[in-house]
Order: sequence, then structure tokens, then C-alpha cells
Amino acid sequence: MHLDLPLERLIQLPQAVAGECSYGGVLGALAGELKSILPFDHLDMVILVDGGRDHICFETPVSTVWSSLAKEPKPTGVSPARSVLKGYVPHILTDDAFKDERFHFRGAINQPIYDASLRSRIIVPLRVRGTIFGSISISRHSVKSYSLRDLIIGQHCADLIAPYLFALKTEHGRTLPHAHEAGSLRGSLLKLAGHLEGEKRRLGMDLHDQTIADLSRIAQKLSRGMGDSVDLKPLLAELHADVLSCLTELRRIVDDARPAMLELFGFAEAVEQCMLRARNAMARPMRLHFEDRTEAAFDRMADVDRTLLYRIVQEGINNAVQHSRGQNLTVRMWLEDGCGRIDIEDDGIGGLDWKSPRGVSHMRIRAAIVGADISVSSSRRGRGTRLRLAVPLPSLLQMIA
Repeated sequence: MHLDLPLERLIQLPQAVAGECSYGGVLGALAGELKSILPFDHLDMVILVDGGRDHICFETPVSTVWSSLAKEPKPTGVSPARSVLKGYVPHILTDDAFKDERFHFRGAINQPIYDASLRSRIIVPLRVRGTIFGSISISRHSVKSYSLRDLIIGQHCADLIAPYLFALKTEHGRTLPHAHEAGSLRGSLLKLAGHLEGEKRRLGMDLHDQTIADLSRIAQKLSRGMGDSVDLKPLLAELHADVLSCLTELRRIVDDARPAMLELFGFAEAVEQCMLRARNAMARPMRLHFEDRTEAAFDRMADVDRTLLYRIVQEGINNAVQHSRGQNLTVRMWLEDGCGRIDIEDDGIGGLDWKSPRGVSHMRIRAAIVGADISVSSSRRGRGTRLRLAVPLPSLLQMIA
């Protein structure tokens, strides 16, 4: 079914919310973008806390008693969105919430539905790694205002902002950030948004500067070959070499965007090859040590999570090779306490910290999205740096059980 979704506006959502450092700020940024995508009279967002037992709520542009939950969480079971929050239903699309029994049960905090006249409603879950951690509700005063197409757009919006909300939830739990913490997190999110935008520009420049130039040169040579007096044999040999060069460059660009080694051979092989590529690109020698005792556990992660984890490791390896000035780089991967663990250690000059401009802040945000713990221990006496990752692997716990 072709839905003619407003893709150009949708893809701007992650960048719009990335500069916000609070749940209310993210909701406000979403509201600003959503106006041109999906009209609404009321928008509210629920975030699960205390392991999902309780929930907090934020609203715009009108506040009701639901907003009091931001400071005084209530049990998830009394939320009108409980069936979505608990995963009983994939979503809610209703023509008239006044008459919809899903919102009316004993103990439900449903009075705002009447007070704010929230009749037509869309409720979609916020998910990361398949786990629901909240919901977005989009409402209008009139009945029968939303269609299946609107529901799908609403879910796309929720999916696009979910990683940023999850990063906030992981970073601060139920406590909203203080001013100095908010500034730090805001800066990290802005850096990540800028990094992603820079990667898109770099990809475009690579295609423009190299591949398009190669293809233009090939087209010119083909045009010359159309003349009767041209000897085709040397021209064809030249074109053959140009096409091979163009293919090589395209493979490099595609591999940078989606690591082929990771897709074809798995996580451990991709990490080992990443070490070799990073070392081979350097003029000075560096000894590499790689140890994998994970039994391919990381390859049982969802593709998106596994790629994000690989990018963290890739950044850590590149940092060590390019900046540590060390003679040895060691990467160890093993399983412990239901987690996949990764150590990236060098014997260089040390001194790395979270405010480093070398991509560490990007690693931290990616780790929050994946649900991983990340830490850096670094000596200021030139004894090296260790980057440590611990990634919960539910499939591993099932295997042990």
C-alpha cells in the first residue's frame, strides 16, 4: 500500500530533537515539527520509570493533571495508555476516546480526556531494541480525525525520536538533569547530530568528487570512441581500467556506510580487520593483539544494535592507533554475567577523557542507545588507556539457563 509519507519532513525529526536535554524539550521539538506532518490539538508523552512499574508524563500545548506525573510518578496500570505501554496491543487508533472502553477502567487517570476534549487519538509505543519504554499520544478535539495512514506516520515519528529519549532515560533515570548536566548532555547530543550530518555530507562529497568524476570521464571517452577514426582497442583497455577503479571506490564508500565485513563474516572478524586497517594506514609500527572468547554472541544482536556497537569499537581502535603513540594495541572480547564485554587497551600516552574531541562523546551516546555501559580509564603518566564496554545480551542469559 503506497502511503505517500512526508519523508523529507520525517527525516528532519532526529536532528530537531538532538539539541534537547530534557523530556519536555524533546516533546516541544517534536510538536514543532509535527504540526506540518500530522495536525494535532494535544500531544503527550509517557516515559516508564522504576523498571516499568511507574510512569511519568509530559504534555503540550495544554497541561492537565497528567503533567503532575512528571514529579509524582504513578503506577503504569492507571495510565489510559496502559495497553500500549504493557505491550498488550501494538497501538491505539480511536475515533472517539469518550466512548472507547480502552480508556475507561477502574482507577484510570482519564479525566484529562474530557477536560481537554481529546476525542480522536493515536497512541504509539516508544521502543529501543524491541523493548517498550514509553508512548506518544496525538489527539484532536473532533471525532474521526485520524486514519490508518496517520497512525503509521505517528509510529514513524516515535521510532525516529526513540533513541534520543532512551539516551536521556539511560543518562538520568527518573531525575531530570541539573543545569550543568543539561548543558553537557545537550552538547553531546548536538555533537552527535553534527557528526551524523557531517557523515552525510562526507558521503555526498565522496560520491561527487570521486565516483561522479570517474563516470564523467568514462562517458567522455565513450563519446570519443564513437568517431570512425578512433582505434577502439586501447580505448577499451583504458575504459576497463577506469570502470575497475570506479567500482573499487564505490565499494569503499558503501563499506564505510555499511561495513561489508560485519555483514558477511560477523562481529569478531570485522573488529580484527578494523584493527589491521587502522594499523596499516599508519606510518609507524604497532603490534596488535586480538582475543575473542564470545562464541559469536554479538552476532545474535539486532543488526542496528550490532552496527552501533561496531562503530563504538571502530572509534576506540582508531583513537588508540592515531593518538595514543603506543607500541601495542590489545582488543579482548569475552562473556561474563550475561554481558558481552570488550576491552580496547593501548600502552600509549594516556590522558583520554569524555570531553575529548576525538569522538568519545559520540561513543557514549551510541552506547546509551544500545544499552551498553562504557568507561574509560586513562593514566596521566603515559601508561596507556583502556576503553571498556559491557553489553547486556538477553540471548546469552537464555543460553546459560
